[in-house]
Amino acid sequence: MYSIRPSSNSDYRTIKKWVSNKYEYVRFAGNCVAYPFHRKDWIPKRSEADRRRIGFCKKGILIGYCEFTRIDSVNKSARLIRFIIDPLERSKGLGLVFLRQVIRSAFSDMNLNRIDLVVFEDNQKAIQLYMKTGFQKEGTMKEARFVEGEFRNLILMRLLKREYGYRNE
Repeated sequence: MYSIRPSSNSDYRTIKKWVSNKYEYVRFAGNCVAYPFHRKDWIPKRSEADRRRIGFCKKGILIGYCEFTRIDSVNKSARLIRFIIDPLERSKGLGLVFLRQVIRSAFSDMNLNRIDLVVFEDNQKAIQLYMKTGFQKEGTMKEARFVEGEFRNLILMRLLKREYGYRNE
């Protein structure tokens, strides 16, 4: 019923509908791309070699999206970014289903040992979701992002393959 697949440039239109205001956009993409984002911002400007974009589908319909970036095959690590679920599908436990599938794929298919991510300190729903799958806080990046005229803190989180242990199957 639920599956993950490589995301394509055509997913842009769907994902753009999920991010309907600047607040949601900053949580999704940070402040690295101007709001509202456009198709040109979606298409990678560099090689996809160190990036993997993933779509989450329910009966073939896209309902979630995330990316791995900073993929390092030598150190077997990557950063999880832009994790999002269609607003109409939220609060149904699907973020957990999606995240578990992504983690499983990262540790088995991508042969990673470490996944890390950063999340805004005030995004407690996301932090709770990440912790449910075993992510642990590594620290606070003080005043790491300048958004809407103020500096905001980020939480650095990580998950190691041996800690995950596929216990969430």
